[in-house]
This record gives sequence, structure tokens and C-alpha cells, in this order.
Amino acid sequence: MTRQKSKRSTSFKQLIKQCSTIEVKPDNRFLLISSPQPEATLATALLSRAIQRFGSLFHITFVDVLLDSESINNLRKIHSDSITLVVGTEIIGKKNLRKGRRYPTIIGGSLEPKQDKISVVGGTSSIAAAAYAFAKEKFSVNQGDLQIAAAGALIQDGTDRSPSKTSEELISLAIKEGVLEKRKGLKIFGTNFMALKQSLLHSTYPFLPGISGEPQLCEKILDDADIPLTKRGMPLTSLDEHEMPRLSGQLVQIDSKLKTSILQMALGRDYVLVHENRKSPLRLLSGIRPLALTAWSRWILGLTTGVLMGDRSKLMENLVNIHKNHSEAVISVVRQLLLTVDNDNTDEEFAVHPCPSGTKNETLADVARVLFEIGVSDREHLTIFHTKNCMNISWYKSEVGLNTVLRRLKELGLNPHSSSAKSVQISSPYSEISETILKAISDIRGAVN
Repeated sequence: MTRQKSKRSTSFKQLIKQCSTIEVKPDNRFLLISSPQPEATLATALLSRAIQRFGSLFHITFVDVLLDSESINNLRKIHSDSITLVVGTEIIGKKNLRKGRRYPTIIGGSLEPKQDKISVVGGTSSIAAAAYAFAKEKFSVNQGDLQIAAAGALIQDGTDRSPSKTSEELISLAIKEGVLEKRKGLKIFGTNFMALKQSLLHSTYPFLPGISGEPQLCEKILDDADIPLTKRGMPLTSLDEHEMPRLSGQLVQIDSKLKTSILQMALGRDYVLVHENRKSPLRLLSGIRPLALTAWSRWILGLTTGVLMGDRSKLMENLVNIHKNHSEAVISVVRQLLLTVDNDNTDEEFAVHPCPSGTKNETLADVARVLFEIGVSDREHLTIFHTKNCMNISWYKSEVGLNTVLRRLKELGLNPHSSSAKSVQISSPYSEISETILKAISDIRGAVN
């Protein structure tokens, strides 16, 4: 979504006030319509936990970040006996949202054009905070809910959207309540539960050039850092106060030789969710974020929500395995493209790259992101990666808004869907729609510039 600044900051108290006129009862059924953004997925899990404790039944369905009002109306027809909560979605369209049993409530989203009778709690810059306020006011919340809400707020504030006052309040409250702690160090996936070598080899958030997918080079780095063999099969958090600086030093040496620094994304402030098990993949924000982003690109949002709601056994194992396999697939495609793709520094408005045979469509958004991050793709331009039956448009600059791209592509008669905060996909061969895509990209760049 586009970097947005609200006309005035909304406090948490104001969010609670926005909830005060909305009535819910234990015998109500709920329909939760959620966008795939990580902060919305966490917000939906939080609301589901609260509704479950309230004793009510609920159903969750996932839609894209931009949805027309008629689609919302059609979903509500199927669940006509339920109260509708729309989470983290921008609703557009000429038709009004129908009343049904009761008008829907929008939590951390927006409606265009506005309807006076539709309750809106918060906005797109405060999705998790709005959900927590609603759950607190209408149901009840516990420290587990506060952890989830704070994680959602932190993930959202790590995007290109302006941090909201309510998110800052929520994070401060979580730290004060002792459910969230700041931590500094290497913030890649699996540092608290995967073998050290495996977490380095599988890293895609960020991709580590010369390490990710390179077992021999990874082993050499660990040798040069004098990391004992026994520690290489243990999590990174097992390294002592001497071993960790040595490893960091080796990473700094590699990073200094790169065209674009990656280490600034891999080292720095992380957060600990205190109530999670020390070896849980959800213990660190650097664990939650990659899982939620993989869920978006692969559209396994129900699985992620189930894990966030409390299933820490089979569902968690499935989610982690899917993420590992996804990371391996992304790394494989990136390594192949690095052999064939020249730097995209060009005067053209965008670059087009066919992907290697066998590339999975769900990896395209992460492949594009990695090539932007390591400086192969020109950050000033949009980039298209395509397989035989799918194409993915990605960008780096925050001035290009996800919903702007989705709107324009829809206006041109295409059927796009988001694959990340800075990527959209179209399930059509590029050769069949290249002229339409060229026009869309020209329009999008014109709107930005």
C-alpha cells in the first residue's frame, strides 16, 4: 500500500470510543473477512481468539487487500445470519454495502465512497491496534492477545506506511506489561530453534549473498569464525559472548564486498514474544514475519491463522516446513537467475525476465524482492518475472502503492492479485498481455512521478 499519513493521529482511547456504538452478543455468529497482509492475519487471529472465548461461532474467509463492495455483499449473502467484520481491506465500488442483518464493521480498513451507517474502527495504518481495541471493548483480551497485536503493529510499522500513534501505544503497552522485549542481534529466521548452519543456508529474509544456498561457503565462514562443530548443529542463540562477535565479524567482511549492503537488514533490533516457548518459531518477530509473508505469497492464510490462534503442534510443524521448502525454492531460482540476469540499470521503464523452467509461481514475489535487495534489479524501475502461465510485477520504491497498481490493472480488464506488499500477479502468459501491461506500467509511473 502507499505510504500514508493520516490527517490526524488517532489515540487508542479514540479507537475504543469508535467501538462503543457497536453491539455484539454471545449468541451472535461472526463472519471475518480478512486481507492477506501479515498485520491483518495477526489481527484476524486475535479477533478469532477473543470471539472463541466469548462463546460465539465464527467463520474466516480471506480476500485481497483491494475488494469491490459487490464481492463483500455476495460473501455476506452466504453467511446471512452472521455479523461481518472486515479486517485490513480497502473496499471500493459504486454499489453500497447492504445492511443485511446489520451493516458490516470495518476494522483497520477503509471504504470508498464512505457510507454514514458503516462503522469504521481505525484505518490502514493501525490494523492490529484497531483489532485489539475492538476485542478489548466488545469481548475480552489477555496477554496472549496483546502479544499478537504488538507483533502485528511491529510488522506493519516495519513497512513503508507511516507508523501510527496507536501502534506505538500498543507496542509500549506490551513492553510495559512484560509480554514483549527488545533484543539485538542477527535477525534471520530460525535463530532460536534451527541449527545455526541451516538458518544461514535457508535465509531469504534477507537473502545472504555467498551464504544462502551455499553450503561450502557457509561452512568456511563458520570455520573462519572459529565456531565449534558442536555449536553448528545448535541454534544461533546458543553462541556465547565470544562466538557471536566472531561470526558477526565474518558477515561484516562479506557484506563489505557487496554492491549493496545486506547486513543492515540482518543485524539490529528484534523483539521477543515472552510468553512463547524459547524454541518456538513464534518466539521472535524475525520468525513470525517470514512465516506470515510466505503464507501471503502461497495463500496458506488459514494455516497461519490456526497457528496464531494457538495450535503449536501439527499446524506449526506444517507451516515451518512449508516456509523452509519455499525458501529453498526461492534461493534456487535466485542462484540460477544470477548466472543469466545482468544488472537492470536501464533507461527502460521496466525490465522483463523469463524464469528458469520449473519455477513455481508462488516464489516470484520473493525472487523479485531478493534481486532488488542485493542490487541486481534497478530499484528505480518496476520488474517483471514470468513463468509459462503467470507473470509477477514487482517494485522497490515506496511511492508505488499496492492498491494503486491493483486498481489500474483491474481498470484495464485484467484480474490481478497481490503476492506481497510490493508485488502483484496475473495468471496469464506475459506474451498475451504484454501491451496491456506496458500501458498499465506507463500509467502507474506517470501517477507516481
